[in-house]
Amino acid sequence: MQIWNLPLIFKGSENYLSAGAGIDICLYRARQETVKANVQFTANAVIILLDGYKEVMSASHKIAIKAGEGFFLKKGNYIMTEKPAVSSHYESIMVFFDDAIAGRIAAGMHWQLHKSDSPLTELIRIPLAANCLSFAQSLKSYFNLQSAVNGLAPLLEIKLQELFWLLAHADTGSQFLSFLKQLQNRESYSIERLMEQHYRASISLEQLAFLGGYSLSTFKRRVEDHYHTSPRKWIQERRLQEAFFLLKSTDMNVSEVSMEVGFENVSHFVKVFKEKWGITPGQAKTVLV
Repeated sequence: MQIWNLPLIFKGSENYLSAGAGIDICLYRARQETVKANVQFTANAVIILLDGYKEVMSASHKIAIKAGEGFFLKKGNYIMTEKPAVSSHYESIMVFFDDAIAGRIAAGMHWQLHKSDSPLTELIRIPLAANCLSFAQSLKSYFNLQSAVNGLAPLLEIKLQELFWLLAHADTGSQFLSFLKQLQNRESYSIERLMEQHYRASISLEQLAFLGGYSLSTFKRRVEDHYHTSPRKWIQERRLQEAFFLLKSTDMNVSEVSMEVGFENVSHFVKVFKEKWGITPGQAKTVLV
């Protein structure tokens, strides 16, 4: 299976800027249609389309966007389709940023963060807005400053602050603010890293709590405070999301996927998968979504 790792695959290209401060920007152009590519993001990203059409599928839902629109996504695995416009041209501005710099910028947004109680989501569609499109166009001029790349870090951080402000005031701003609020809540952030790192592991909840430095009761309480569900339910849900992604994007069979995501009993995996998605794992490999 081919997996495109972003932003790694863009490094070294002429339309790629890295300030070495947790911020990378890419002006991406293509003339060929891409269908259901497996894409792994190792950084969070905001992508704004300047020309063309794009579909993005996460483990939980799917969005479609056209020129002038965009999307925010958390680092993770996605399936993507992109199509050139009538002019046979696809173009987007891609802004990548790590958790550290996002948390630093979020520290200056306390007055906004307290307003957000929206549920966390890994994929947010950014509706058509003149200010976001103008922002994307303004970034294109930065690719003429390659010779001054060593001095770009402060400037790019200011531009990222501007982007965060625009996203916070968009129609979907409350969802984006929830992401930033999570980064500010160090306890919740630690719980999320622990759960994401070990949800596939065949270990007990007591062992998982131990890895995080919690007593079992404190661990359960922290997880329920952050995810509004129990650790066992969250782990099963996360495994089923990963299983759906693997079935749709790889050649792995049902038994292989079951083992890969942490289910030791294939029959149980098939049962809970159908309860979650309404189809069997075998059907998931062929059904259109």
